[in-house]
Amino acid sequence: MQQAAVLTWIFDAEVPWNDYLLLRAFANVFVGHGRQFYSCRCLLTCASFFPLQASGLLSSADTPAALLVITNLLKHLQKTMSQSSEHSGRAYLVTGAASGMGLATAKLLLARGACVAATDINETELATQYRDTGNERAITIVLDITKKDAVQRTLDASRHRFGRLDGIANFAGTGGHRLGLDNVWETTPEEADFLIDLNVKGLYNILHEGLQEGRLSEPGGSIVHIASMFAEVGFKKGAVFSASKHAAAGMVKSAAIEAGARGIRVNCILPGAVDTPMHQANLASDADDPTGPTPINRPGKPDEIAVVAGLLLSDQSSFTTGSLWRVDGGANS
Repeated sequence: MQQAAVLTWIFDAEVPWNDYLLLRAFANVFVGHGRQFYSCRCLLTCASFFPLQASGLLSSADTPAALLVITNLLKHLQKTMSQSSEHSGRAYLVTGAASGMGLATAKLLLARGACVAATDINETELATQYRDTGNERAITIVLDITKKDAVQRTLDASRHRFGRLDGIANFAGTGGHRLGLDNVWETTPEEADFLIDLNVKGLYNILHEGLQEGRLSEPGGSIVHIASMFAEVGFKKGAVFSASKHAAAGMVKSAAIEAGARGIRVNCILPGAVDTPMHQANLASDADDPTGPTPINRPGKPDEIAVVAGLLLSDQSSFTTGSLWRVDGGANS
C-alpha cells in the first residue's frame, strides 16, 4: 500500500491487524518518517505499537526508535495538556477585548480553561465578537478605563460573577488619527489630554482599583499592561504618545515594587507593529508608519502577543515582575 494512501485511510477506519501489508505500511510510516507524519504517529502510538511488536513485523533494530517516538510523544501530549489547562479555574479581566491583541488574549485564556470578563468601550464590536461563543465562562462588559468609578464597578462585577479574580490584562488603546501623531508644537491640548487620559490615567485607574485589597488573588495575582515599543524610544511626530507610554512603563515598574510583598506581579509588554485593526487604520492614514521595518520583516500577529500575555498572567512566570517585555520583531534591537 502506498504511504499516501495510508495517511488518508487511517483517519477513516479501524486498523485490521491481520492485514500483513497494512501492518508493514504502518510500521514504515511509524518508525521511518518522524515529525513529517506527526499526526499519524499520534494515532499509531498507543493503538499500534504493541500489535506491531507482537506481529514480529517490527524488527529488533527498529524497536528502540519506536520506543523513542513513544516517549517523545507522551512528553508532548503531557505538555500540551498542561498548557491547555494552565489557566483552568482562574478568572481574568481583559480590557480592549473586542479586537486585535485584546481579543486574541481573551480567546487564548478561554481556550486554556479560564473565566474571562471581556471589556471594551466599543459595545457593538464587543457584542459581535462574543455573541456566538456559547461559552459560559465569558461575560462582556462595556468599559471606558478613563472612568475610575466604571473600572471599580467592572472589577467588582467580575469578581462577584466568577467568585475570584486572578489577573488583569489591560489592552485598551486607540489608533488611527486619534493618536495625535503631530510635531509637539502642532499637537492640540485636546489630543494631548486624550492620550494622557487613556494611556496614563487609564492605567492608573486599573492599577489603583485592581490593587485594592481583596480585588485580586493574593498571592498569585498578576496584572499585564500593554504599552508600546515607544515606551523605550521616541519617534518623529510622537512626542505626547511616546511620553504617555514612557509614563506607563514607569508606573508598571513602581507598582511591581509596591505590590510584590503581597504576591501580586505587574509586568508590561512592549509590542511593535502588530497586524490589528488599529495598525491597519494607522497605515490607511496619511501619517508615516513610525514602527518601520523589523529584522523579521513582517508585522506581528495578535496571537503572538497573546501568548506572552498568557505567560505573564500564569504561574509559569511567578518570578517575573516589574519587567518590560519587548515583542517587536527586533525593531528596538
